[in-house]
Amino acid sequence: VKKLIGTVHMLGGILGPAHPFGTKSASAMFFKKFKKDPELMKKLDFVEGFNTCESAQANRIARLMAARYGIARGLFSNESGLGSAPIVAAAAQTRNPVRQALVSSSGTFWDTVVICAMTGLVIVSSILAYPDIDYSHGATLTKMAFSKIPYIGTPMLAFGVLTFAFSTAVGWCYYGERAVEYLAGRSTMLAYRIIYIGSVFIGSIINLTLVWNIADCMNAMMALPNLVALLLLSGVIVKETKKYLWQNRLDEYSEYSEE
Repeated sequence: VKKLIGTVHMLGGILGPAHPFGTKSASAMFFKKFKKDPELMKKLDFVEGFNTCESAQANRIARLMAARYGIARGLFSNESGLGSAPIVAAAAQTRNPVRQALVSSSGTFWDTVVICAMTGLVIVSSILAYPDIDYSHGATLTKMAFSKIPYIGTPMLAFGVLTFAFSTAVGWCYYGERAVEYLAGRSTMLAYRIIYIGSVFIGSIINLTLVWNIADCMNAMMALPNLVALLLLSGVIVKETKKYLWQNRLDEYSEYSEE
């Protein structure tokens, strides 16, 4: 247990500083553009973006495609419903499960509502401020947007991509280790790590579209059984929430925690 907690603390110390850096960088870039063009917010007409198609059928298809990729990328980003984040939450030292659940649920807000929203605003505002940006290739769009910041834009993006990519690789390796250990025991750890490292290498050299499709399929395969489990455990969730949250007992220790 001590080794496990030490591993989680080490990951938090390495990966934690990356998220404030990404948020501050995106915020600084957006507000710099807003200062340059005070009418920028009026140009960000998100609803009108769906009404540029010539027919109602095309508009519906555009909305469906936006929802499809928005949900898929959002799920990939915040991991809501996948059952992965609770693996880390289960290793936390807390007084009761509801207290930890409130902390964990805030991660979706910061990841999606703050970080992803700021990234989207940076990209859209960059296209409006610099019409020469080619936005036909999504993979390089963020790079082109940040490259418009003189001197520090590209290094800033490179550092952000490095830290977020590293945090994703290390974090998911940890998730997989806990699952494999539970299913097959610690004797399979070495084989799992070899397979995981090989998968990372293969993912870095194959077609990007194929990588996204594989990731979407894997996320769906994790989400479906986890959502079924959540429905089956909904009674326990309601009971614990009423006990600790609605009765204002968040500071109490549960019978499962170590005081």
